[in-house]
Amino acid sequence: MSEKQSPMKNVGRRLREERQRRGQTVEEFAESSALHPTSVGNYERGERAPNAALLLLWHDIGVDIGYVLTGVRWGARINQFEQDLIDRYAKLTGEEQVIVSALLANMSGETFDLAKIMALPTAPSLHEKSVTFTARKPEEM
Repeated sequence: MSEKQSPMKNVGRRLREERQRRGQTVEEFAESSALHPTSVGNYERGERAPNAALLLLWHDIGVDIGYVLTGVRWGARINQFEQDLIDRYAKLTGEEQVIVSALLANMSGETFDLAKIMALPTAPSLHEKSVTFTARKPEEM
């Protein structure tokens, strides 16, 4: 069947692919989703449509919701070099991520706002409450 003929079945198939990609059984995925295994089966067969709260929960546990809903992985929109940069960034500590973000903002002539970053729900944890950066003007580079 094509994507247009049965959208919920395709969403279910992609959800199953994501669960398997994460190395989880139906029971493990159900537990991490606060669902009964039968419910997971219903979603994977496309018999039920997940609501927004469930999609957000799945996102929080590492499911690629964009892929589940559209069939397009976010990573498919970027090249391998960009993916390698993202993978390296993800391995950094919170402090290192802040430093790299500040460096990139400075190099691109943007303003780095630590308070804005720290207000994000996914903000890195820092050992220090304040971090100081010395920015150079583009003409000094």
